[in-house]
Amino acid sequence: FYSDPTVLIISIHCDPTIEYPWNSGYKDQTGSGEGIGKTVHIPLPAGTAWKEYKVALSTAMEAVVDFEIRPGLLYQWAFTLTPEMQSL
Repeated sequence: FYSDPTVLIISIHCDPTIEYPWNSGYKDQTGSGEGIGKTVHIPLPAGTAWKEYKVALSTAMEAVVDFEIRPGLLYQWAFTLTPEMQSL
């Protein structure tokens, strides 16, 4: 989907410069080819508080509103590591 201009990808996740995954999810990874600008990575530091997370959600929602194509499908995948799991 990275190069598909009809697919909007938004990901809120740990900052890959300091947390896993270290190979993807950087803010400057915005798509390729015709899909440039259709991938939005919102990296956050571990332990981000709700106040900062709300800002990230607002940024994500702005990307959805600004997307030229009205989605026929909205897919949400969530995976959360608790502090106990992060030490595994």
